[in-house]
Amino acid sequence: MSDEDLDALLKDSRVIRHAQKLLAVRDNAIFFQDLKQEHGSAARFFAEWPDRDFAGLLTLMRKRGARLGGTTAMYGLRFMGRDG
Repeated sequence: MSDEDLDALLKDSRVIRHAQKLLAVRDNAIFFQDLKQEHGSAARFFAEWPDRDFAGLLTLMRKRGARLGGTTAMYGLRFMGRDG
């Protein structure tokens, strides 16, 4: 998403206009694309992460993702089908 596209979304009254949240969507899309490049797919990366190191996965998501600290990463992983 270009800066111009982001600016248009921030001006659109139909969209939640919280710049940091919109930037996080873009940054997390980049994060998932990076996982795809590194591991063949983001799904493979998450599926192959060892269950015994759930805390390590949360730490990685907090460091490499955007706004994925606290419970947000846990919710996302649960939505993907990963138990925590």
